Amino acid sequence: MIYRKIRGVKDMKISSIVAMMVVLSITCLMNVGIAVPTSVTIKESPDVSLSGNGQSAELVTLTRGLTIFNMTYDGSELDVDLLDSKGNREASLVFMLDPFAGSLSKVVGIEEAGLYALDIVTDGNWTIDLVQPDETVGL
Repeated sequence: MIYRKIRGVKDMKISSIVAMMVVLSITCLMNVGIAVPTSVTIKESPDVSLSGNGQSAELVTLTRGLTIFNMTYDGSELDVDLLDSKGNREASLVFMLDPFAGSLSKVVGIEEAGLYALDIVTDGNWTIDLVQPDETVGL
């Protein structure tokens, strides 16, 4: 099992952290009036795995609903934006100008299924795993 150290918490499973992020994201989406599923099933393996070194633009097809972006990075700056098919920024996934080696996650609500791009500006090695939880009816 994978564990990560978090400030103030001794050991916590990554799946527990992701589950907390999903709950917080659903709460935020509901507060701004976006329809959300009544429950989700978190997958153990990513739907899409990307990796590289330096700047890149990666095309991904996303379905409507929540998307979890799990990222690792080792370098001195990282800026990742999610762009729609017209090149408009849908979400800033991370903007970091300080040296960093580690992992972070971001949950984004996708309102419209389709082709998206990840605009990655960096000077180091990176990975991005995308997980789109399965929507389940009822709770």
